[in-house]
Amino acid sequence: MANLMLLQLNYVQMNGSYEDFPEELRWLCMHGFSLKSIPLDLPMENLVALDMSYSNIESFDMSKDKRLLGSLKILDLSFSIHLHSVGGFLEIPALERLILRKCINLIEVCESIERCVELVHVDLSYCYKLKKVPIFIAKLKKVKTLLLDGCGSRESQIKTIPSDLKLFSFSLPSSLRILSLANNNLSNESFPKDLSCLSMLQELRLDNNPIVSMPDCVRSLPRLEILCMNYCGMVISIEHPPPMLRELSIDKFYRKTSLRKIKFDPEMFPLRLRGAWGVLPPSSFEIDGMVKIQDMACVEEKVLHSLAWSDLEFIRERRMRTRTGGPSVECQTQMYYEFGIFSTFYLGNEMPNWIEYRTEGPSMSFTIPSSTNKLRGLNFCCVGTSHLCADEYVKMPWIEISNNTENYTWIYDHCIGEVK
Repeated sequence: MANLMLLQLNYVQMNGSYEDFPEELRWLCMHGFSLKSIPLDLPMENLVALDMSYSNIESFDMSKDKRLLGSLKILDLSFSIHLHSVGGFLEIPALERLILRKCINLIEVCESIERCVELVHVDLSYCYKLKKVPIFIAKLKKVKTLLLDGCGSRESQIKTIPSDLKLFSFSLPSSLRILSLANNNLSNESFPKDLSCLSMLQELRLDNNPIVSMPDCVRSLPRLEILCMNYCGMVISIEHPPPMLRELSIDKFYRKTSLRKIKFDPEMFPLRLRGAWGVLPPSSFEIDGMVKIQDMACVEEKVLHSLAWSDLEFIRERRMRTRTGGPSVECQTQMYYEFGIFSTFYLGNEMPNWIEYRTEGPSMSFTIPSSTNKLRGLNFCCVGTSHLCADEYVKMPWIEISNNTENYTWIYDHCIGEVK
């Protein structure tokens, strides 16, 4: 197979010489490679991608055998737990992607990496023993993605990521588009006041750090489009993110969250809010301009009067359990504000006496007067029955209102999923 260009030999035990390997190989994948070093007789001159993840390699340095890998663009040694050093970058000048994820005993990345001027992607995630992130990475003018997850999470080791980022941030390449600092035990005090040196940054990942709010420096990122704060269980508020933000992710909390408020600036563009309904507590929180939940006793009287609500004492003292996808929460009767719609629900068996028009069944129709100058809103009340057991939840109904004259429809699906 002299012309073979793609070869995958994962977890294969091989004996003998490698000199008969196809010389035209462009992509070689050998997960679980058993030797401690790369054989000198393995033809690599034409390789574009070399993947030796999960291998037993202890050192990778092509300068020792003087093999010039002029075509190599991708080097992946991820999960090679015996690897302690990577060097010889002078021999791989075309390198574009360096992936060393979870090389937990890696101590050194040779400074010759600064000669890899085409490098665009560097993954050093969970390289706990790496003495420091090479400061010469800042000299690489094309690096767009830098992943440093978990590099500062083990206090017993020399931290790759310092607990104070104020000086470290200036050693980062200004060309960065994606920066990940997840799982680094960073507090709000760790971050610098200004990150404008990363003016091209589009995605920032701060997952699983003990921050209590969005760091102030995030607001100085003019092109930031994606901000990830997943698993940040200590966050209380996220206020005034950059106006160019298109996606805010607070998803996948696995413990109780402290988040109570998300506030946007008036000039904020519409964005995708990932995970809010699964992590925000159903008892009390606010997403500015979108959703607000508070105890009925805290709602201003003028708001209640504008909704024609009165005699609420019988509601205020009642308690119930709600859930939105996470664990259930016991709470007092709540008032919910969603995009201009006010709503509440409570346990009872009759409709308030001030609701005039009534009917039974899943639908009803009514006529709105043609002169609606004084019309301020629509009060709608639904009474339902349940035959579920005491331990089961009732799913909240959704409401569909159709305007037959104008031929359009509103659909309202409550932010609270289930109650009991």
